[in-house]
Amino acid sequence: MQKNTELIQLEMSVIRQIYLAEEQKRRFWSLKQGYIGESEVAQWLEKYADDSWHVLSDYWFNYKSTMQADFLLIKENHWLVIEVKNFYGEFEYRNHECYINAHLMENNFMNAMATKVRRLTRIANEVSENIKVTGAMIFINEHCRVKLDYEFDYEIIQRNQFRNFLKKQTEFLAKPLLPAYLNRIQKVLNRYSIENPFQPTGLPIEDFATIHKGVTCPACHRFDVEITLRKVTCRHCHFKEAKSETILRSARQLRYLFFDNSEIVTTENVYQFMGASAASRSLIRDILGKNFKKVGKTNKTYYEIEI
Repeated sequence: MQKNTELIQLEMSVIRQIYLAEEQKRRFWSLKQGYIGESEVAQWLEKYADDSWHVLSDYWFNYKSTMQADFLLIKENHWLVIEVKNFYGEFEYRNHECYINAHLMENNFMNAMATKVRRLTRIANEVSENIKVTGAMIFINEHCRVKLDYEFDYEIIQRNQFRNFLKKQTEFLAKPLLPAYLNRIQKVLNRYSIENPFQPTGLPIEDFATIHKGVTCPACHRFDVEITLRKVTCRHCHFKEAKSETILRSARQLRYLFFDNSEIVTTENVYQFMGASAASRSLIRDILGKNFKKVGKTNKTYYEIEI
């Protein structure tokens, strides 16, 4: 599973000890828990799902309104829409409202799931009216209890039921989709596909002066690293990384933090961002030049990093 840009930027902000408002902290926690849950489901799908399924993840689309499917599993005559929830504690649906640990939730995602399945059914029918679209809400956290006072037209699956649920989807001698048919499906999906509308807001350029400088460990994210000619070693967890990779990682961190500033990645900015002693300017310039597109000349040169 690939992290979305908003989660990466918030993660970089936490690592670099940048102030986050309470709303941003809650958003970071929500995105992080969602990513953990979806990554786990992706692993289960890879291990247990029928090989004949064509699996799409994080499908954003607009059909009368903006929606997103965590996973869309596609067979010739069956599409399965999977929504993942990684809640800890008791989730309850009563009187058409969602509660987690007795607290009312802002969004009624249970009703939204039903709408999502209906909208994707209409999209699927543009490929063939014989396609059946079903849905499954997966509560993947082993410490989650689910109580419902309403029966939905999609399945509710808890963690200990998920493997058997996937086995039930298996068809004897089922074959993967033919390339021509898959291409036809992809064209219809592309017709409604949109970019994730939740893009982060970059830091103002003035914040560069006060941001926590230095090199972090890619494993434990601490700043306590030992830097030698070719390697960077974490003193805490002993993770080792080639210095060239550290430079590239630092450049990407910088780009994500200043999301709105495409010209932020310069040799001098990366040099300062890494702590002004982690690597020489000439080495940084060489590594950036070999891996990213160079734009401009002399002191106005920056490197393009697509995110």
